[in-house]
Amino acid sequence: MRLATPSSPLRVPLFLVIYLIPLPIISMAPRRRERVSPSSQGLAPGERLDRDALAGNASSTWGWVGTEASNTSEITTNHLLAACGLLDPSRPFCRNKFKETSRASSTDPLAIKDTDDDVIVISDDETPTCSKKSCKSNPFCLNYLGQDKWENDEHQETFKELAKVGSNPSEETRIDDLPVGLRNLGATCYANASLQVWFRDLAFRAGVFNCRPLEGLEDKFQESPIFQLQVTFAALQESKQMVFNPTKLVESLQLRTGEQQDAQEFSKLFMSHLDAEFKKQPTPSLRTLVHDQFEGKLVYGTICACQYRSERSSDFLEIEVNFKNNQKLEDCLEFFLETEKLSGDNQYCDSLQDATRYTELRELPPVLHFSLLRFVYDLSTMERKKSKNTILFPKRLRMGHFLGNSTQRQQARTASTDEDTYELSGILLHKGTSAYHGHYEAQAFDPRSGSWYQFNDEVVTQIKSLGDKKPKKVEVDIESDDEGESKKQATGTKRKKKLASNSRKRQRVDDSEVESPERRKPYRPTPTLAPSAESSHISSKDAYMLIYTRVKTEGNLTGPSRKSKSIESTPEPPSQALQVIGRLNETHVAACEDYARRVKMLEDTFAELKLKVQEVYCNWNLSSITEDWVVTSRKTLEGWLSKYSMQSVLSQQRVPDAAEAHDPASSAAKQTIMSVEDILCEHARLDYRKVAQMKVIHRVNSL
Repeated sequence: MRLATPSSPLRVPLFLVIYLIPLPIISMAPRRRERVSPSSQGLAPGERLDRDALAGNASSTWGWVGTEASNTSEITTNHLLAACGLLDPSRPFCRNKFKETSRASSTDPLAIKDTDDDVIVISDDETPTCSKKSCKSNPFCLNYLGQDKWENDEHQETFKELAKVGSNPSEETRIDDLPVGLRNLGATCYANASLQVWFRDLAFRAGVFNCRPLEGLEDKFQESPIFQLQVTFAALQESKQMVFNPTKLVESLQLRTGEQQDAQEFSKLFMSHLDAEFKKQPTPSLRTLVHDQFEGKLVYGTICACQYRSERSSDFLEIEVNFKNNQKLEDCLEFFLETEKLSGDNQYCDSLQDATRYTELRELPPVLHFSLLRFVYDLSTMERKKSKNTILFPKRLRMGHFLGNSTQRQQARTASTDEDTYELSGILLHKGTSAYHGHYEAQAFDPRSGSWYQFNDEVVTQIKSLGDKKPKKVEVDIESDDEGESKKQATGTKRKKKLASNSRKRQRVDDSEVESPERRKPYRPTPTLAPSAESSHISSKDAYMLIYTRVKTEGNLTGPSRKSKSIESTPEPPSQALQVIGRLNETHVAACEDYARRVKMLEDTFAELKLKVQEVYCNWNLSSITEDWVVTSRKTLEGWLSKYSMQSVLSQQRVPDAAEAHDPASSAAKQTIMSVEDILCEHARLDYRKVAQMKVIHRVNSL
């Protein structure tokens, strides 16, 4: 503040300042007499202000008004710069902290002291300290505009994004023979889960691959469901991508992608369709493939007290099982085979005598399906609902205990034999509380890798425990003998999956009200160990179908079929299906190579751009007001460092389209233009009120 002197009388109006003073409670102070304010010494109407009469006008930012410029036409650029205080020699010129000379001279007393944003270091040096906070409004400090991101290569990813290089197709590459997932096309999770389980049946897969087009129908064969199933199975086996799109298979089956079907009904209809196609094949083993692999026989009979017996045989592809909460599968089969007494009004035979009705399993297929009746009809609400009862099922099931008549079953229980022993090979799960919609997943043993996997459409994850994921008590470790070690390994696996989930996520179309897990990056499979002998049953509230495979015996040794499965020869896909997958693999490899080439080119371009940008911001500072300089805005420099410099290079490398090739003006109009309107007034001149947003740079480095 400058005080008035006798030679320069104060000519500004005075304002009355009233101070509020608290009054004592006990006594009142005597009232003061009001002082008369002095008369105003302001300008008279029409009188001009004589700025030369004011003290200090020689160095005033507005000293040129009335002396050097009497009207607007006489205002020069230097007048505007003076009004903004840019010609004030007392302003500090901060050294460039990014210049090599500045970095090297650590003992230079004028070197910039790089401090935290909110910390001002007080030293004995008279040189003003340069910091982000203290130099925020200094037009001659150019040190905190985003240069550090160029020094640390943080803008390299931004450069790729601006170049619109796209997603990296190599992220879709299959890793370490991990099973391939199937893309969900809207509401096709029920089909994806079944296909993943059927694919792991090597005999069934070989049968599908051995189907050939009938004579004269070669063209139509490629549009048939059986050929599209061959292509899908070939992709699951030979694809170089981690996800395959089964659109053509779904279209050939005429499935509605937006409408979810019952998985059990789909399984029956699809198997019926395949059986009809297999029966058209000339090879006898193919004509009976469904019968030989999945079909069993049971007998419904009635025996009267008069010893009259009537029986009716029936073929089945799956055994339907009713179950109560926490009931074992073996107990459900016992209940299924229990005899029923017919008496009273239910007497049998012409003479109406008591009788016994029975059900017997006569023949079992190599692959046995149990359909759990989880969807029931509620008579109280007259609606279909999902049962959340827990089912307990073993990893090994001795079906010899349930085969034949009651005498044969009793003998099998007393005999220590592994004949007709089955091992769990797949579980189909239904996630959700409703019987009308939800999400289907599968847990299946993969014979190629000898490991168990969870198949959730595109997401394929190696698992160490079967059944539901959340309840810890019902999980059964199938890869460790030690219970404590198994829990430790399971925790480590979950942590790996969580970290992989954070590293890469993928959005999928969900057809369920249940929140599905996000896309996880697969990790390297680990060898499967021997199953734990302590835990014999697996528990699940979501399982709706169980798949068991007959254990194969080798010589006199009887054991689990896992080892024999893993050493079986992998079926070879037909040439036509392989050609389709081969073209997809070639396209994927070419896309990966093209992406790598474009990224390498962008990295080289960025390296060149970095050197040019560094050359600019390392030499744009002024050391004296006498140098040639221009005024720009902080926003412009920050924008050039963060985005505009990269956009300018990319616009030069971009190939113009047809319209721009014929209209050069259109192409020029798309070049990046940086504006400094934020520091201009309404007359398009420098605005002295916006000095804090101004920056002064050397003219040779003007942008």
